[in-house]
Amino acid sequence: MTLIDRTTHMPKRRLRRAALASVCTATVAVGLFAAGAPAANAVIADGAQQTLVVLTKFPSEQWTGGVSTHITVDQARANVFDGADSANAMFKEMSGGRVSLAGVVAPAIVDMTDAAAGCKTGELVRQARAGAQAQGIDVSKYPRTIVYTSKGAGCNGGIGTSGTGVGGYVQMDWYMGGASMVHEIGHNFGLSHSGLMRCKDSAGNEVPLYQSGYDAPNGEPSSCGSDVYGDPYDPMGAGDLRSWFSAPHLYQLGWLSSAQATTVTENGVYTLNALEDNGAGRRALRLPINPNGAEIWIEHRASLPQNRFDQFGTDQVTQGVSLRLSTNASGMTRLLNMNPTGAHNSQLNVGQSWTYPGVATVKLLSIDAATNTAQVQITKDPMITTDKTLPDAVAGSAYSTQLTERGGTPAFGWSIDSGALPAGMTLSTDGVISGTPTTPGTYQVKVRLRDAAAQKDWRLFTITVKAPVGFVTAKALPGATAGTAYSTKIEAAGGSGSYSWWLADGALPAGLSLTGATSTSINVTGTPTTPGTYTFKLRVNDNGTYAYRTFTIVVS
Repeated sequence: MTLIDRTTHMPKRRLRRAALASVCTATVAVGLFAAGAPAANAVIADGAQQTLVVLTKFPSEQWTGGVSTHITVDQARANVFDGADSANAMFKEMSGGRVSLAGVVAPAIVDMTDAAAGCKTGELVRQARAGAQAQGIDVSKYPRTIVYTSKGAGCNGGIGTSGTGVGGYVQMDWYMGGASMVHEIGHNFGLSHSGLMRCKDSAGNEVPLYQSGYDAPNGEPSSCGSDVYGDPYDPMGAGDLRSWFSAPHLYQLGWLSSAQATTVTENGVYTLNALEDNGAGRRALRLPINPNGAEIWIEHRASLPQNRFDQFGTDQVTQGVSLRLSTNASGMTRLLNMNPTGAHNSQLNVGQSWTYPGVATVKLLSIDAATNTAQVQITKDPMITTDKTLPDAVAGSAYSTQLTERGGTPAFGWSIDSGALPAGMTLSTDGVISGTPTTPGTYQVKVRLRDAAAQKDWRLFTITVKAPVGFVTAKALPGATAGTAYSTKIEAAGGSGSYSWWLADGALPAGLSLTGATSTSINVTGTPTTPGTYTFKLRVNDNGTYAYRTFTIVVS
C-alpha cells in the first residue's frame, strides 16, 4: 500500500472550514487534459468493514483522558463506531446503508517503544496490532487498523494508506475526530483529494476557469492552480463533520450508479435531485470534455430532513449547483469556483451561465426548495465529428461526402475558413462536399462550423484526389511458345485501387485463360497449343470508372 496523506485535520464545524483549509492547503500545477476520470470501480464491498482501533502512547507520557489531553477508549469508540457523528454513521448515510464500520477498540492503551518514535507509521501499526493481540484480540479478523497516537509520536496529523477498500491503516493524532477519520479511511477506499481550482486574470484577480484571459480550448490554462485540500464540501478536501463525499467520489466507490450520474450527450434541460437523496433518481450530471475521459461533474446539495449530515444552515451552496473538474490519473477532483469571492460562494447560481469553450454552456435555470431539485440547461457547443481524413476522390469522377456535427444549436452553417478544395469541388452551407475533381493531388482545407448561437468549431481536412484507373502493363505481352507453360501479369493503377476485370473483346490463345484476379492485377496463364498472333481487349472497372486496353500475345 502507498502512503497518500499527512494532514492536520482538526475537527471543526462548518463555519470554520476556511481556517481548516488554511492549515492543509498546498498549491499544485493543473493538468487539465490528462486521462483518468473517476470510474464506477465499486471497490468497497457491501457490508461491515472490520476495523481494529488501538490507542497508543510512549511510557514517559501520562495518559490522563479527556478530549483536551488524550482521547479515551470510550471516546475512540464513539468517534469510529457508536457516536452520532461517527465515521460509521457517515459511511452508512453516504452509502445508503450499504457500507458500515464494525470492529473493536483495544481495551487498554498500548505502550510504544522508541522504535516507533518520529511517527514511523509502519512500526506504530505493527506495535499497535501486537499490543492488541496481547490483550486477547484476534487481530487477523480486522484487516483495517486505526491507531490513535499520542503527542510523543510526533505525527502532528493523520495518515491514510491508499488501498482498494479491503484493509489498510489509518494513523490519527489523539485530538482528531470523525471527519478526519473519514478523510483518511477514504484514502483506504482508494479516494484522492478534493481540491479547489483557482484561476486569475491578467490583473491577478480570481475568476472562474476559462475566464482568466489566458485560457485556450486546446491547451492547458496557464493561469490556474489548485488548492489540494480546498474543496469545502467533501471530506477529501476541507469538508467538516457534516460533509458528504462529492458526486465523483460517490461514483468511484460505487455508491452512485451510472443511471444516477447521467452522462450528457445531447442539449436539453435536466432535472437534478439533491446529491444526498439516496433514491433512484438523477443525482449528478457528467459532461465529457475531451476524448481522454476528463469530465465536468454537476451536483446539487440540499439539507434533507432524513439525513444527519450535509446540514448546511445558511451556507450558500444549497442555492445553486456545484461543478467539479475530474481529469488526472490520481483521481483528484477540483471544485470550480463560479464566484471567486471565497470557497463558500463557489456554486453556479440561478440564472448564471458558465461555458467550457468548445464543449458546452451550463446554465442553472431554477432551484425548487420544496422538492430539493435543480433545473440545469446544457447547451453543447457545436463539434465537427467527421474524421479529418476525407474519403479519397478520383479525378474525373463525381464525388460527394457529408460533413457531420454534434451539439450546438440548430441551424448550422458550413464554410471554408482557409485553404481550398480541389478544383471542381465545392462545400455547401449544409456541409456537403461535392463535385467532379479535375487534378490529382493531396489538398488541405480548413472548414468552419457555426451554429445559431454563433458558437463555432473548426477542423483541418485532408482530401486526396487520385488519378483515374488505367492500365500499367504494356500492350505487347511477353511472347509464348506452343506446348510450354506460360504466365504473365496485367496490372492497373489509379482510382480507388479496388478493381474488377472483364474480357471485353477478342479471345486469348487456345490453352490460356485469365486467372488470379486481385484488387490491382490479373494473370494470363496456361499452356498455349497453336502458334499465331492473338489480340484481345480487357476492361478494368473501378467503382463505375472504366479503362480499356487491347493486348497482343505472339505464340511461336
